[in-house]
Amino acid sequence: MRSIQIAIESYYVDNSAYPAFAAGKDGINADLVLCPAYDQPTFMTRTPERPGLYTLTTPIQYMSAYPTDRFLLAGASYAYSTCGSHDQSWILYSPGPDGIYEIVPREDYDPTKPVPSISLINKTYDPTNGGMSAGDIYKYKN
Repeated sequence: MRSIQIAIESYYVDNSAYPAFAAGKDGINADLVLCPAYDQPTFMTRTPERPGLYTLTTPIQYMSAYPTDRFLLAGASYAYSTCGSHDQSWILYSPGPDGIYEIVPREDYDPTKPVPSISLINKTYDPTNGGMSAGDIYKYKN
């Protein structure tokens, strides 16, 4: 997740905006229809209909490929969404060891606050509760 964070911020430095996100058929997990990651927001794909879309992998390689989330089957990548006024912040998250997404970015993450919301804290994975405990793993930018 740290590598993706660096790529996102490098992209921002060059483009004055964060990468676009989408879910379902427009996201990078589009080929994983039966995977929980399919319906989650993630990085948008570049297609013939959107040839001018810049991503973390093309035309400039901030990353050579999107890393897979080790907690999901089928090689799904991390969920990602921009948030806040004018999308000036972002959250990158994984369902954690239980494989169940709990974070809803636009409801649980408020980038105007200097600390995570109670809602986000309550959905955070805690390794002291055991390897299969509930909660998501995330990184975000305020």
